[in-house]
Amino acid sequence: MIAPYLDASAIIYLVEGTASAQALVARRIAGVEQDPAGRVLTSHLSRLECRVKPLRASDAALLSTYDAFFTRARLEVLDISAAVIDRATDSSRAVRVQDPRRDSPRVCDWSWRRRLRDRRCNARPLRGDHDRHRVADGVAVI
Repeated sequence: MIAPYLDASAIIYLVEGTASAQALVARRIAGVEQDPAGRVLTSHLSRLECRVKPLRASDAALLSTYDAFFTRARLEVLDISAAVIDRATDSSRAVRVQDPRRDSPRVCDWSWRRRLRDRRCNARPLRGDHDRHRVADGVAVI
């Protein structure tokens, strides 16, 4: 059996996703774990990405859930070289992957919006009165 690789988004869907998303990932993992030699692969990069939100929010329960996932018996956490990360970065330029925890795609950096003049950013253009937009950490939330 081929060992599936779970990136951070799949793990986030498993822990924080909707019931259907959780079921989909859980079924895949259960199928692998039924095989006595089965194992699931992930990386230290995925672990880092999964731990950021709970650490920022000081959510000990969520952090504990992620830590428990990464200590599963049949989970192999792989090291990723800089060359692999560079290759993944190059290939991801053409594909926009949405963080599953992000509520809205309408979040964009102000300077980015100005430089591209609202042509390439997936946010609505700002119209005049900037005071009606909430700004946090240099990011406009529309």
